[in-house]
Amino acid sequence: MSLLQSLRSIFLPKDRKTAAFSLGEPPAIASTLSAARVHTILRQAEAGDPTDLFSVYREMILGHAHTQTVFNQRKLAALADALTILPTNPDNPADVAAAKACQALTRSPGWLTTAMNHLLNGHLYPVAVLEVVYAPAPYASDLRFIPVQWNPVPYHLLDYGTGKLMLWDAEPSTGHRLGSRSPIDSRRHIVHRGHLLTNIPDNWGGPLRAALFWYLFAMMDRDWWVRFLDRFGAPFIVGKYEDGRDADRRLLSTAFAAATKLFGLVVTRETDIQVHAVSTNSHGEAFEKMQAFANAELSKLILGQTMTVTAQAAGLGSNQAQVQDNVRGDIKAWDITALAETVRLQIINPFLEVNGIPGRAELSVVTSNAGEIETQTKVLTAATQAGLKLTPDGVKLFSKSTGLPFEVSPDPSLPLSLSRLALAADPIGDAQSRRLRQLGQPTNDDLDQIALAGAPALARAFRGRYLPIRRLIESAPDQATLEASLLDLTASLPPGKAATLLEDALAAYSATAAATARFS
Repeated sequence: MSLLQSLRSIFLPKDRKTAAFSLGEPPAIASTLSAARVHTILRQAEAGDPTDLFSVYREMILGHAHTQTVFNQRKLAALADALTILPTNPDNPADVAAAKACQALTRSPGWLTTAMNHLLNGHLYPVAVLEVVYAPAPYASDLRFIPVQWNPVPYHLLDYGTGKLMLWDAEPSTGHRLGSRSPIDSRRHIVHRGHLLTNIPDNWGGPLRAALFWYLFAMMDRDWWVRFLDRFGAPFIVGKYEDGRDADRRLLSTAFAAATKLFGLVVTRETDIQVHAVSTNSHGEAFEKMQAFANAELSKLILGQTMTVTAQAAGLGSNQAQVQDNVRGDIKAWDITALAETVRLQIINPFLEVNGIPGRAELSVVTSNAGEIETQTKVLTAATQAGLKLTPDGVKLFSKSTGLPFEVSPDPSLPLSLSRLALAADPIGDAQSRRLRQLGQPTNDDLDQIALAGAPALARAFRGRYLPIRRLIESAPDQATLEASLLDLTASLPPGKAATLLEDALAAYSATAAATARFS
């Protein structure tokens, strides 16, 4: 172990410093929010104390169903894919060894559910701070130290009173904030900012600041709506009495009070009683529209679109869903890219250095959705049919994009279209095969081997009912003659079937000609 590695191991965090207990969390303040209070909280955060602002963020996610749903959707888009650590250069043995060693990170307790999950908060919050705790590796391991704890730093411990990010010290047993602060320790803390807001201080609120008032309006609208239904949701009774007849008024008042229990009134025929009902459907539309509009704004801010949360009508042939899915895909790709950079710089590199491993590795994940993979596959198919092929670097990029471990075909000289042809002839006796070999001519066995290399599952193509097609392929002097004969032979077949047979037969003719030339 070098001197630098020895020093790193001495100062490596081996005990938990961040205390996270529910007793230390600030009280809920959602019930006291108003537009004026929100402005006060923002001014307080801008001055360096974002405690109340982060408390409101906590209430937004915890107490509002729509915000919690879209917030979780944004994170699950990245967490649901396989987060793996791969070598930076797959052809470099040192990088391959480094990636293999980094599997200890992904196997550590809470790697995905705690560490990656919490770091993704930094894509909507202004920042996410994570604490890592190391311990000596098991005796049989090739590593020296491995992470054993990933501890999210509570947001009420973040402070910007000095103009830069500091952490309040906390009482170990309760998590209550103490009066002292400590700077960020790069050996202990991972600090992740995954949003696109540049030159904006963390204490100004990050992307979620734009959701503050929409959350407030949605919550207030929900409260007002319930009050409206409570006040006007049930019919109310109006009774009329003669002017000056207080006894009748008292009698009606008593009867109305009893009506809530008896669900009825007993009065004389001459008593004028009217029941009025407010049209809650028409009067409640304003509340409903406000709620839907506020929720849509929250969806657009967090997800970049709305159609994956709320079904929306679109015109005939509309591609709105595809467009919005593309936007969501762009956001997901950025989230993964930003997270991968933080993991590489602040987790993987220090882990490799403290363990004395010289190679390089990086976090990798599939960022293409099913539609993108289908498009890439179509492009690859068209390019291959045009005589083009992927280079080894292209195969690596395609594998990384699709998440499937592709490799170069062992016989890339055969066109892709031949993989479904596999022309094979009828068996020939051993004596005739030996005679053909003596003359330097290809036998059917040779052609079979070529066909089997292209597509083993279809090595018996053009047999049985399609035997006449094989005979035409064998006897045709040139491609034009073969094409004319095939058109006559398949004239009675459906157009789609005839076109497929024609295409396969012409490609098989070319393959047979190439094979014959190979043996001549």
